[in-house]
Amino acid sequence: MEKANKEAARFARKEYPGLAAAVKKELAGFLEVADEEIIITRNATEALNIAIQGYPFKPGDEVLLNQLDYFSMTETFRMLEKRGQLKVNTFDMPLLPAGDDEIVDMYKKQVTEKTRVILLTHVYNINGLIIPVAKIAAMARAKGIDTITDSAHALGHVKFSLPQLGSDLVGLNLHKWMGNPVGAGVLYIKKERIQEMQPLFGDVTAADDRINKLAHFGTTPFAVIMTIPDSLAFHRMLGIERISARLQYLKTTWVNAVKDHPAVEMVTPGAGHLSCAIASFRIRNKTSADVADHLFRQHQILTVSRTLGNQGCVRVTPSVYNTAGDVQQLAAAIKAYAG
Repeated sequence: MEKANKEAARFARKEYPGLAAAVKKELAGFLEVADEEIIITRNATEALNIAIQGYPFKPGDEVLLNQLDYFSMTETFRMLEKRGQLKVNTFDMPLLPAGDDEIVDMYKKQVTEKTRVILLTHVYNINGLIIPVAKIAAMARAKGIDTITDSAHALGHVKFSLPQLGSDLVGLNLHKWMGNPVGAGVLYIKKERIQEMQPLFGDVTAADDRINKLAHFGTTPFAVIMTIPDSLAFHRMLGIERISARLQYLKTTWVNAVKDHPAVEMVTPGAGHLSCAIASFRIRNKTSADVADHLFRQHQILTVSRTLGNQGCVRVTPSVYNTAGDVQQLAAAIKAYAG
């Protein structure tokens, strides 16, 4: 930040373009894709808006969503529906599916002959459910349906290969589980799909087959982008296997301590491959907002009340720096409040 602001225009015009290109190239290598297939955005919401609003929908096209998809993406599709550009179909995703096959079958049953796009949320922010993106994308592709994948909570959290997801349009975050300073996301579009995409931000100079046509943002946060290589290096040092194992351990520790309490209801699958760090619960006869407020005021434990049906839920999200003692304290506080 000091360098970018002290050197100002000289830095912005003479040094930063080369630095930004190098960062993008390193980030693309980390994601296992070509640098001409990604743009750096401010967050996953911006990335996915570029993908959704730039997608070549035709009159009569339908998209498929469910109640756990992130509200910003749902609102974008609803906005396009209101404009008459498409029709939104929705279904209720089971909170506690038995396995991948049940999830894939849910999507398979909901598609119609007019379904053009399925929105896939890789890891649901509400209850931490991990869905089998690659299997759903393969099913959809066989039916001529595209998938737009929201991997905001997946990158740096669970192990996956971006190319192997099989989704041609993916939005990701760098300031969540990757730990980069706030203000960095990524949009991936498979190279052969770029030409058909329409820019969200005005641009008439970039070639139709270049992803840069979708990145006419004006001045960007130089310092935030310059930190990306450090975030990647820190992530490589820890390793995704150790990160996922640590998060699974922390989640399992507190969940196992409360799941059998008669007044506590878990709304996150217990199986390791179906969820990782994020897990959510309810306490009978108490609102989710009251539970989250109590945990913070009385125990200085930060949780989040989320909308989920009529009852809502309380989301718990430990990170790698939390200790077993932290989550044990959480479990004790939940059981004490539940009575």
